Amino acid sequence: MCSNTSSCAPTPPAAKKVRHEMELFGDVRVNNYYWLRDDSRSDPEVLSYLREENEYTDHIIRLALNREAPLSVYDIMPTGPDAPLEHVILDENVKAQDHEFYRIGAFKVSPDNKLVAYAEDTKGDEIYIVHTIDIESQAPVGEPLVGLTSELEWAGDEAIVYVTMDEILRPYKAWLHSIKIQYIQLFCNHLPVYEREQGLPKITIYNLPAVGEPLRKLQGGRAIDFIDPIYSVDPSESQFASSILRQSHEKSIKFKRVMSLERSTIDIESWDGTISSGEFYISSCAFAEKWEKFNSALPQWSWCRCPKLLGVPSSRVEGYLRVDGIIPPRRCTMEDNHECDDGGLKETVCLEEEEFIDSAALVQPERHERCHYDFHIVYSLSYGVPVLYFRAYWSDGQPLALHDVETDMPAITRQELSSFKWTFITQEDHPYLNQPWFTLHPCGTSEWMKMLFSRDTSAMALGGVAIDRYMVSWFSVVSKAFGLQLPLEMFGSG
Repeated sequence: MCSNTSSCAPTPPAAKKVRHEMELFGDVRVNNYYWLRDDSRSDPEVLSYLREENEYTDHIIRLALNREAPLSVYDIMPTGPDAPLEHVILDENVKAQDHEFYRIGAFKVSPDNKLVAYAEDTKGDEIYIVHTIDIESQAPVGEPLVGLTSELEWAGDEAIVYVTMDEILRPYKAWLHSIKIQYIQLFCNHLPVYEREQGLPKITIYNLPAVGEPLRKLQGGRAIDFIDPIYSVDPSESQFASSILRQSHEKSIKFKRVMSLERSTIDIESWDGTISSGEFYISSCAFAEKWEKFNSALPQWSWCRCPKLLGVPSSRVEGYLRVDGIIPPRRCTMEDNHECDDGGLKETVCLEEEEFIDSAALVQPERHERCHYDFHIVYSLSYGVPVLYFRAYWSDGQPLALHDVETDMPAITRQELSSFKWTFITQEDHPYLNQPWFTLHPCGTSEWMKMLFSRDTSAMALGGVAIDRYMVSWFSVVSKAFGLQLPLEMFGSG
C-alpha cells in the first residue's frame, strides 16, 4: 500500500538509446531514437513503449481529486468483447408506431437507477402524459399522470415533482407525488409545492445553509415585488459572477421590458453611493408607481424610452423619467399673508420632440401667477447617479430665466444653494433632447446619498437599503429646492 500519493505515481518511461548514424553528403548525424520509427506500426517493442507513455500521460493529466466535494460512486462501462449486452429501456420508434404524432418531452432516471419517468405527447398539443416504468422489466409502476407539462424531476428514489396546467394551459402548480400507490389514493399522495398567483410566477428568495450543510426546510424568504406583472423569469449571472435575476416581462398596455436586477439591496458598508443604469430604471419604475399611488391628484411620471447613444453598452437601459406641468405650492412668507393653495393639474403626454424655448432672449415681466415645471430625471453614466433636468415657464408658455427660477424658489433653498457644496444650478444641453435645460449638478450626489442611507436605521435592520427606495430618497432631497414634499407613505416598502 502506498503511503502517499507521490510514491504511488508511476515512473516516467525512458526510451532506450540505440546509436544510429545517418550520412548525407559526407555529413554524419547520430539519432539515438531512430529505432522508434516504425512505418509499419507493428514493431512490438515500439508499441510497448508507446503504451507506457500513454499510461503515464493518462495518470499525470487525470482530473485532480476535489477533496471538498462529497464522495461519489460510479461505474465504468466496459467496452470490447467483455461489454454487457445492450439493454433498451425505451424505444421511441416502437412507441410512435400507433400514433400520427409522438414526442418524448422528458426522460428522467431515478437516483437509484431502478426507475424511469418519462413524459410523452401523442397529439402535438404539448399536453403530456407521465409514465413511470421499471428499468429492468420495463413494467409500469403506478398509474400514468395525465394532462401535465413536460417538466418533471425525481425527489428521492420513489417520488417525482411534476407540473399541472390551468384551464388555459399555463403552468400552474408543481406537485410532489409518491409513486407505487393505487390510483384511488392519488389525491392523498400529491402535495402542491408551488403555485402561480393568477397565472403568473411568484419569485421568493431564501437564505440557504452553509456549503455542506443539509437543506432541511425553507423558512421566511423575501418575495420579489415586480413593478409589472411578469410572464417569464430566467436565472443568469452578471459579468462579475454575482447572482442576479434577469426578468423578461410584458405589460398588457405598455411595452415589453428586459432587465437585470443586479442588486435587490445595497450593502451600506461597501457602497459608494452610485447605482447602475439598470438599477436606476428599476428604482425609477418603483418611484413612479408609488407617486401614482400616493399623489394621484398630481401629474404623473412616465418612462421615456430613447434610442441608444453612440458608444453606450447594449446592456444599458436607455431612457429617462419625466413629468410635465408640476405646479409647486406657493411659498408663503411673513410679508405675504394671503392664502396659499395647492397647484393645479395639467395632463401630460410623452412626446418624442420638445418645443424649443430660448430663455436667454426673453425679458421677464413682473407676474403674480405661479410657475409650471417640467422635470426630467436622467441617469449620468459619468457620476453613476440620477440627475434632475428641469425647465420653468408661465401658464402662457413663456419661460423663466435662471434669475427668475432662483427667485421662485423658497428663500431657504436660495440660501442653501449659495453655500451648498453638494450641488448648484447650471444650464446645459439635455442629453436626449439637445436643448438647453437647467440642471442640479450631480457632483456631490453619491456622497450625500451614501450619508443619507447610512443614517437609515430601517435599512440597517434589513441588512441594506432596497434599490426600489433609492429614487424616493433621492427625490425627497432634490425636490425641496422647489418646495415639494413627498408623502411619508412613499418611503414604505409597499
